[in-house]
Amino acid sequence: MFVNFDERTAAILDGKWKYFKHKGQKLLFDLSTDSNELNNVSADHLEIVARLMKAVRQFRELSAAFRIDMEMHESRTSLNEEERRQLEQHLKALGYSH
Repeated sequence: MFVNFDERTAAILDGKWKYFKHKGQKLLFDLSTDSNELNNVSADHLEIVARLMKAVRQFRELSAAFRIDMEMHESRTSLNEEERRQLEQHLKALGYSH
């Protein structure tokens, strides 16, 4: 599950892990042993932090592409060639298209 509050704040749950980013601060909690989120274990699990940070970036990029696509769809029913090419490139970069 992912929650995007704004550009500076986001949270993502992945199994027992909760990653929270707020104003540049990166927090990671192991909810299986710390349900009250009192012990930031990000320094001990850098690979998990990196993976969840990447997931946050990808979600935001996909959300932005989707918003752009929806805005274009609301104003007309098809994309021109340049818009289609840009959207395909963006989706390909995110791994959603081949």
